[in-house]
Amino acid sequence: MFSGNYIRILPIVSGTLCSNPHNMSNTRIKLPIGCLGFLIIPMFLFGQAGPQPGSTTGKTAGKLDKSKVPRIVTEMFNKQYPVKRFVNWYGYPQFDNGSSWYEYDPSYYSKNNPENYVVEFTHNDTLDKVFYTKTGKKIAIHRNMSAALPDKITHAIRTSIYKTWEIGGDKEEIFKDNKTDRITVYRVTMREGGKRHTLYFRKNGKLLRIINSA
Repeated sequence: MFSGNYIRILPIVSGTLCSNPHNMSNTRIKLPIGCLGFLIIPMFLFGQAGPQPGSTTGKTAGKLDKSKVPRIVTEMFNKQYPVKRFVNWYGYPQFDNGSSWYEYDPSYYSKNNPENYVVEFTHNDTLDKVFYTKTGKKIAIHRNMSAALPDKITHAIRTSIYKTWEIGGDKEEIFKDNKTDRITVYRVTMREGGKRHTLYFRKNGKLLRIINSA
């Protein structure tokens, strides 16, 4: 979704990582999805200028007053979620909500002229985050997971370079439309020492993307 100073495309074999995550500090990583056979793709570095999110510099911006959120957005939210508690709004800059609709980084929350809006709230005793464009179009739903990850994702992690890393507690199930949506992505945070990587998977264990957060 966002590019820092560098994007690193990792070598993978048939969709499985075959690189060392310890050498990927302070980079944003984007994995190619379609790899043929056992073709190993070399590593490249591309310098790209990413968006500059308002007043945030690695820290989460403060909450956005509801009065600053376009009425069309709040009306759509209230219509879709009539029963909710503990509602908080945040601004979010422009991003590729097409191919990268499932990805987000709270360090990009911003109060300054946001192009999109994130609302965090409790719904059916579950913490949800919903992304809207400023015209009220829903982009994605992020739902905190308390249940175990699908078996194929757990297997993919335990047979990868992350097999010795700890799976963080902040797992998410991400839907493009609603909880019955077949297009579901799982967000998993992996930790080892001071390192923190965020992995995005399909339910079948296919790795979509890795972001090095620390």
